[in-house]
Parts: sequence; structure tokens; C-alpha cells
Amino acid sequence: MIPDREIEVEQKFSLPLSSTCSDDEMLKDLALRIEVLQTPDADGTKWSVTKGKAISFVDTYYEISNERSANKIPWLLTTSDFWLRYRQTVKDDRFEKGSWQLKFPTSLTRNRNDEDCLSRASTIYEEYEGAKAICTAANFLRKRGMEFENFDETSIDCSSSVPPSCLRLRPFAKFRTTRRSWCLHLKSETRVGTILEENPESSEHETFDRVLDQSNIWSPLKIDFDFADFGYSIGEVEAVVKKEADISSAQRSCQRLLQKMGIGEDANNIPSEGKLVKYLMKHDFKHYCACVHAGTM
Repeated sequence: MIPDREIEVEQKFSLPLSSTCSDDEMLKDLALRIEVLQTPDADGTKWSVTKGKAISFVDTYYEISNERSANKIPWLLTTSDFWLRYRQTVKDDRFEKGSWQLKFPTSLTRNRNDEDCLSRASTIYEEYEGAKAICTAANFLRKRGMEFENFDETSIDCSSSVPPSCLRLRPFAKFRTTRRSWCLHLKSETRVGTILEENPESSEHETFDRVLDQSNIWSPLKIDFDFADFGYSIGEVEAVVKKEADISSAQRSCQRLLQKMGIGEDANNIPSEGKLVKYLMKHDFKHYCACVHAGTM
């Protein structure tokens, strides 16, 4: 059975004065902004907020070593907007089980209009985990002229942080992140009750879907705020959709949420930079410039 398709729509944000605040001060500021989301809007719309536990993980990003290939393009994965990593959670300073993850562009990402404010402010990726992540990356590289001997898709050890040797993957970035998360669900009790009174045969689930359609708000949303071990902090609002037709609604919802929090009120603002972008700017500027030139950063 083919698993449901998941498309991640993310909009990154920085907190005002984040460069001059301590980590604790930034978290207090963010908590106050999230508290505002639980206040109803004029149309009765508000958010139910659930705070998650703080987690820590180490990401190791991989790229292809293609010196032996006729295709001598360096950084073939990242300059094509394919991001392969091994993420391993850390608890009490001990590594726990990890997983392979691949983010890659949807057709809408490749064809998006970068003049559009929503397109520039958010990122849109499909994501695979486990063996499917490695196999998808390998199949993409094959299409770009790479050849892999003795690569057996059925024998991939997903629990290992070491990729199959025949793929000639090498790490190019590694850093630890501490993350705080909040999950937000749309609440519109007044409007749901009114519609149910007008249409008593409708179920509450059907009515809630109609509220979403009318307000054009995607739910649920997730807020993550990350502290990287190389001195950088960044937040993001994330929505997960199943269809490309829902992406625009998710983008608008992320932006509306940030505006209510008092962040990024000008849609023309330059998007905040992700952790990997900042890492490469600091540690591998040549690789960073190649990605910028390719339009993937």
C-alpha cells in the first residue's frame, strides 16, 4: 500500500532583538506571543495550544562524492534541492535511535513564482524517511548520470548512521539542535454552533471542515523554535498537507499566524535563514555560494 503523501509547508521566522537576548529571554518572548493566539479574533476564531517537551537531536547532512562519475558537478544533491540527512535524537547526552530523512521539491516548488511574496516567504518540500529516503536520493542521482555497483535497496540498514558505501555519500555538515515545540489547533466554537443550528443534519466534523473552508485557515499548525550549537536560533511555523492544491491555504495560514504573533508583519520582508544555510555560510562558504547560484538557498 502506498503511504499517504505528505507535503511540508514551512515559514521560518526570527524574533525581534534575538541577537541581543539570551535563550531564556527569547523563549519567554515567544511564549507571550503564542499566548495571544488563544484570544479570539473578531470572527470568533482562536487557537488551542499544546506545548511539547524540549528535545535535542543531531543532524548529519550528506552529499555525493562523484569524482569517478562523468558528471563532475559538485554538490549534486544540494544544488538540486535534495537534502539528505541522518537525524539522531539525544537524551541525557546519549544518542538514541535515529532515522534517515530526505527533503526534496514538489512540482509546485520547482515551478513557483519567486516574485510572489508567499512563495518567497515559505519553503515547500515532500519528506521521506527510512529506506525510502535513501532509495529516492539514489534514484535521483542515477537519473543524473551516477552509477552505483552492488546497491541493494532491500538490504538497507535504516538503523545505521552510516550510508551504504556503494553510494559514496559523505557528510558535509553536522550540528546539534535543541527544539521547543507547540501544536496549534483551530477553535471556532461560536461559528460551528451557528452552522449546526442552521444545518442540524450536518455532523460536527463536516461543519468544522466548512469553517476551515470559509476562514481559509489550515489546521493544525506547529511552531518549532530551534537553538543550534553553533550559536544560531530560528523558528518556523509548519503545516502538513496531502495535496498541492492545499499549499496556498497552508502558506496563508502560516503567515496569518505570524502576523497575529506580531512577527513578519511586512510580507515583503526577506525570509529568515535556516540552520543549514547559516552553518554553510560559516563553515563552507564555497558550498553555500554554489547553492545560492543554483537557487536552492
